[in-house]
Amino acid sequence: NTDVTIEAHADLSNTVKALPTDGNGDAAKVGIGASVAFNYGEDMTAAYVGDNAVFAGGNNPNKLTLTAASAHDMTTEATNGGAGSTGVTPVIAISISDNETEATLGSGSLITVTGDLSAKASLTSHVETAAEGDTESGKTGVGISIAVTVVNDSALATTSRDLWADGAMTFSASTISGSSSSATASVAGGSEDNGSGGNANDGKNVDQQTSDQKTFANNESTSVDSKATVSFTNLTLPTSDLV
Repeated sequence: NTDVTIEAHADLSNTVKALPTDGNGDAAKVGIGASVAFNYGEDMTAAYVGDNAVFAGGNNPNKLTLTAASAHDMTTEATNGGAGSTGVTPVIAISISDNETEATLGSGSLITVTGDLSAKASLTSHVETAAEGDTESGKTGVGISIAVTVVNDSALATTSRDLWADGAMTFSASTISGSSSSATASVAGGSEDNGSGGNANDGKNVDQQTSDQKTFANNESTSVDSKATVSFTNLTLPTSDLV
């Protein structure tokens, strides 16, 4: 009799990035900066005894150990920016993690172990998803950022046949999974000429420019009213024309 050990190990990393190229938007036109990053990871890590498998010569192992272990790291990043009179920046990042780690004994005849029998499956996973958009517009700005993370990882230790062990028999499975999603969208504008004598480079913010516009409108309204006023102080009509 001898010890039998079956092991499977995996250490995987998936990285997907959608980043903008260098470029400048035309302030008089529509600027669109779009980025879509899609990251899909699927892996099977398995240590197993197959269906109907038997040990050579019909010998029973003294010790049978099945160990499956996997580590997965996934990073998905989407970044972009749009600039123009009308700026539109849709940014989408999607991560899907679908991994399995198994230590199993398939169906078949009885397996007898004169010592210990152990089947252990362990999986660790970390998924990070980020979407960031930056929009600069003179008139209309639309910033949309979406980050989606889907984690469907699993670990399994099981048997589909009868087992006999003179020593300890252990089945264990563990999954440790962590994920994070972040979406950030920003829009900057209000730098165009406001029509009230303000200048795009006068250093005033939008609230200050709005106040200037209100003052300008009030002044224009007063000016129109004064021009529409007619004075009859010195007007004299002949009495023969009066009815």
